Amino acid sequence: MFNLKSAALGAAFIGTAATMTLTAASAQALTLGVGDTLNITGQADFLLDPFIASDDIDFTTGQVESDSTGGFFTAYVAGSATLDAVSDIEITQVGGSFSTDYTGVATNPLLSFSDGVTFVANNPFDVTRVANGNFGVSLTFDPFSGTFVNASGATIAEGLFSVQQFLGTDGSYSMTLKTVPEPLTMLGAGTAIAFGGAFKRKLGKKNKKGSTKA
Repeated sequence: MFNLKSAALGAAFIGTAATMTLTAASAQALTLGVGDTLNITGQADFLLDPFIASDDIDFTTGQVESDSTGGFFTAYVAGSATLDAVSDIEITQVGGSFSTDYTGVATNPLLSFSDGVTFVANNPFDVTRVANGNFGVSLTFDPFSGTFVNASGATIAEGLFSVQQFLGTDGSYSMTLKTVPEPLTMLGAGTAIAFGGAFKRKLGKKNKKGSTKA
């Protein structure tokens, strides 16, 4: 006789195993742990005029900081691989001549490393540009996503890019790039959870009917 409880447990196991397999395969492909953080600081040139329609942010220097985390990023902290370049970002004003709202578009790849890995930004993204009198101009970037690509052109991780500081007085900036789960991995985990939950509810109904008959 077909055992529903065994079938439910088997299905839940299959769903969980599929998720684990997907996650393991993804991890091998990524060589990047979820939440690994790359901190970058440096200098950039951009216009200090109070109101402009557009500007090109030129990143003149950039280096990885020692407080970066994660196995993959260790190479950059240790110096066996380095950050070679940060590409320009063009910002364009939206919403009128006195608006502080701008749209940002990065020249991809945004980041290039000596081991052939690059970070490609998902354009466009939102930027706020504010003139601060004696403090020059400050730029605030809404966090935007992108992908890490290896030297062979294959995507190895998803990333979320954010800027903590961007000041016009000396052109200094600090940025954080953090790895996030791949959409496929998240979908696999969600599917397995939903699959197991559905069978658990069905099993509960079966047991309830059996108790009533008893």
